[in-house]
Amino acid sequence: MPTPMMHIAIAKKVNEKLSLEEDLLYIGCLMTNWTNVEYHISHFKEEHEGIEGLSNPDKYISKYQDKLNDPIVIGYLIHLLTDRYWNKYMLNNVYLYNNENEVVGIKTKGKKEVNLSQESIYELKKKTYDNYDNYLIGKNLVDSIKEKVLALPHLDEIKITIEELDQKIYEYNKLIKEQKKKINFLIFNKNKYTLINQKEFEDNLERCAGYVYSYLRRNDIIEV
Repeated sequence: MPTPMMHIAIAKKVNEKLSLEEDLLYIGCLMTNWTNVEYHISHFKEEHEGIEGLSNPDKYISKYQDKLNDPIVIGYLIHLLTDRYWNKYMLNNVYLYNNENEVVGIKTKGKKEVNLSQESIYELKKKTYDNYDNYLIGKNLVDSIKEKVLALPHLDEIKITIEELDQKIYEYNKLIKEQKKKINFLIFNKNKYTLINQKEFEDNLERCAGYVYSYLRRNDIIEV
């Protein structure tokens, strides 16, 4: 799944056209992972593997049609759409399957790595994603969250106290601040991209933002 930094970078790109309150939009975008409910519930996922198990934004907007004027609620939706786009891309372009359609490996730099454990696949993904996160932070393509929230919208899937939310925001901002101190662009190493190269990330950021914006327009969630 996309990292928090990838989610924020896409939300920021989409918000160039939406012009919503950015801190509230970002909080909604990260809330999907911060809330204290089971993952498949918070992400409106079917309990299936593969494409059929991706987040279902249609169910979300059907349930909360009357709340889609709230930036936090829209941010939550952007998270679901980003997950759907990005995870579908990974399933179709990176993962390798056996005859029973089970994941048996992933493509690395054009090579096929099969018979990998789930732990090995996770580590390869994390190495690539962490490097792109550093790029997003270093290039100021993600923002800190400055505004505190006093109340949250009433969604069944949002189960978090204001105190817990404040702590999550603090940890998110701290991560950005600490990573900026560590990043040295003179030694920035594109070879750390084991699965998807930087250009693919950048192209998919643009395409995902376009996918999200088109979905919002098509469903009359934003004014054209």
